[in-house]
Amino acid sequence: MVVVLLGVLLLLPGLSRSWAAEDEPKEDGIIKVTANKIEEDVTDVPQSITVIDEITLEEKGIKDIPDVIREIPNMRR
Repeated sequence: MVVVLLGVLLLLPGLSRSWAAEDEPKEDGIIKVTANKIEEDVTDVPQSITVIDEITLEEKGIKDIPDVIREIPNMRR
């Protein structure tokens, strides 16, 4: 699961550019987790999951993976 999480985190710089291009952020409020190859709602997953949304990224000035890691409890480089 850590590998999947880190893979997703590597996409953050590219995603932030696409978010900046949008006028209005989309908020559907649904987060699906597929780490176990089965789609589950984030509230039904037995593992600890930290979700960092676009607003938090901007407010805290998160620009890269080390910044994200500092925001996740018990996550180390």
